[in-house]
Amino acid sequence: MLGVFPTEGLSVVPAAVVRFAAEQLDVGPEEFAVYGARRQNRYEQAWEFRDACGYRVFSASEDEVRACLAARVLASLEGLRALFDRAVVWLVTVGCCCRGSRR
Repeated sequence: MLGVFPTEGLSVVPAAVVRFAAEQLDVGPEEFAVYGARRQNRYEQAWEFRDACGYRVFSASEDEVRACLAARVLASLEGLRALFDRAVVWLVTVGCCCRGSRR
């Protein structure tokens, strides 16, 4: 998924994706093994990206998104899919990262 930082071992990343990313970063594919050797690298990179782009952690927005959804439920007949889509759009609009990127 675009914008997702792997939290599992990097061995789950398809070789074609590693080659593509390595080409984009102008490094050899073997550099990903070095990167993955220290698990904390992946989290620190996500935190740096979040901070540099001005995003906020999900927990900082959780109450707001719950209130937004509760208001939509009361004011409309939208189904679960539409409500989920609205929640995603709202989270992106306010610059919120997913749960896994907290610090």
